[in-house]
Formats: sequence, C-alpha cells, structure tokens
Amino acid sequence: MICDNGAHYKIRRDKMAKISKRNNITIGNRVVGYHKPCFIIAEAGSNHNGDFKMAKKLISTAAEMGADAIKFQLFTADGLSSDRKVQQILKKYEFKREWLFSLKKYADSKRIMFLATPFDEEAVDLLGNVGVAAFKVASGDLNYLELLKFVAKKKKPIFLSVGMAADTEINEAIDTIRSEGNNEIILLHCISDYPASPEYVNLLRIEKLRNKFSLPVGFSDHTLGIHISLSSVCFGAVVIEKHFTLNRKLHGLDHSFAIEPPELQAMVKFVREIEVAKGDGIRRLLKCEEKGLFLGRRSIFARRDIIKNSFISEDDLKVVRPCIGISPKFYSQVVGKKSRQTIKSGEPITWGKIG
Repeated sequence: MICDNGAHYKIRRDKMAKISKRNNITIGNRVVGYHKPCFIIAEAGSNHNGDFKMAKKLISTAAEMGADAIKFQLFTADGLSSDRKVQQILKKYEFKREWLFSLKKYADSKRIMFLATPFDEEAVDLLGNVGVAAFKVASGDLNYLELLKFVAKKKKPIFLSVGMAADTEINEAIDTIRSEGNNEIILLHCISDYPASPEYVNLLRIEKLRNKFSLPVGFSDHTLGIHISLSSVCFGAVVIEKHFTLNRKLHGLDHSFAIEPPELQAMVKFVREIEVAKGDGIRRLLKCEEKGLFLGRRSIFARRDIIKNSFISEDDLKVVRPCIGISPKFYSQVVGKKSRQTIKSGEPITWGKIG
C-alpha cells in the first residue's frame, strides 16, 4: 500500500515551452529549435593550415566524434584585411576554393553537414553552388549589410553571430535579411574574444535574445574547455559552435583555444545527456521514485498497543518509515480519533482502523 499522503503533483511548464513551433528551422535533414536536439558545429575555421589532407581529416574526425556539422571559413587575405602584414599571415590559412566540391562531397560521405562562413560574394555563390544547407555570418560582418543581403537572397537558413553587437545593430541585420524574403535566422550569442573569459560570457543573454527577437538562439563559444558550452544548453542554446582542432599545439590562428577530438566527443556525449535530463518541465511520480516514496517517506504508526474503542493520544503514535500508513500531514486529525479495532504496537495507522 502506498502512503495515503494526499499528494498532488502540479504541472509546471517551462516558460520557454511557449515558443511557437514556427520558430523551428529546418537545416538539411535536421530541425533546429527549442525541444529539438542541440545542433553541434565543429568550427574548423582555418585550422586546416592550408592543407587539403588536414581539412579532410578535420571532417572525418568531427564526424567520428559525433558533431552534426563541420564548418570552415572562406576568406581571401586581401579581401579581409587592408594591412599587408596581416594579409601575409592570413594567406597561409586560406581555404582553397577549388577544395569546395570535393570536401563537400567527402563530408556528405561521412554523414556530417558541410558549412562555411563566406566573407565575400564570390564565396557566397560558390557555397550556394556546392549546395550547403545553411550559411554562417561572422560577428564582424553583422553590419556589412550588402553581404547580408547577398547571403539572404540564397534563401537558405542563416546562422548570425552577434558578438560585439548592440540590439539596434542586431535588429538592423535581421531586418536586412528579412527584406530579401528570408526569415530563416538563428542568432548565435558570442563574445568576440579569443579565448573568452568565463566572467564575460553572460549566458543569460541567450534568453534575452530569444525573448527580444523571437528567434532561435545558439552559442558560439570561444572559452577554453567544454564546460561553458555544456552550460549553455541549460540556458536554452539550440546550437553550439565550438572551435575544433586536431592538435592544440599546432601553429595557426585558432588552434590554441580550440578543443581536440576527445573533448569534442565528450561535449557531444554530455550535451545529449543534458538534453535528456532537461525533460519537459512536467512533474510526474516516476516509476523509479516509487520505491523511494515507499521507503523514504514516513507515516503514522502505533507506538504502543491501542485498545479497541479507545481515543488515540499523541503518546500512542510515532512517525517513522516506511510510508504504508497515514501521512504525517494528517497527524492532528488522527489524534483524538477512536480506534475501531485493537492496533498492535508497531502497526501502521490507516483510516480503516480509526473513526
């Protein structure tokens, strides 16, 4: 017999569950949005170091570690910076555009989505031609409205990083994309520092962005390690973008603050466990808790023999485990009742025995 405790399990729904399903966005064969599996992007960026074989290895390893997508950056040194010295550095890390079709095909064969951040219109066209499922716009290009328009015209979902941006700038970028008839926007909360210090990450910003712009919001994480990325899932991030390298000791632009394959694998595993643990916000008595309810909660027992037709006093009662009698919440109602039968010491008090 389960304890007669009059328990009532109230339904409590997370307020985020009110977000409409229309805010979910389909990317390839995946639906990205609230109550959907977090979309995990391994940001290879320039960590191929200008080496085609390393780019392939990044793709196959990210797929093996369980990432949903692998992402590169399509820039040209002279198209990104006016500084000759900076151009010389960047030149070593350009993603060769002739790699695109073969690497996209290779990613498809490994069942991982191929994505890239374009930094010029030619790159946008090439990515469109190769058939990417979505585009990424970097935080630094949030106010490059002509590029946003050009990307938006491809009618593909857009991951829009909003590092360094004021709400007015974000709103202008969203309006620019929507002016081209494209409403498929996912904002990525981002701190544009490499690596970013946890004290500046401000994960509560994810909810603020979601509520203000009524769009799905993810997290582009530049902190060291994976723990902040994991925390972002609890704050409602529907996407995690995390810099990824084969070896943090490699020389290059982004290796030092990127995660290595074992960390990516662990991050994917833990994200999936956190998603399961988040649940749906509805409180139910679970099958696994029934034993605990029986053994862990107390009920009212006879401290000594209680003779039939005698009035029950506090001295007759004790409140102990397990939960097979009347709940302690009804203790005051039991005191003063008359016993309908003799109740032996150590027996549970039930409503049928008193009246």
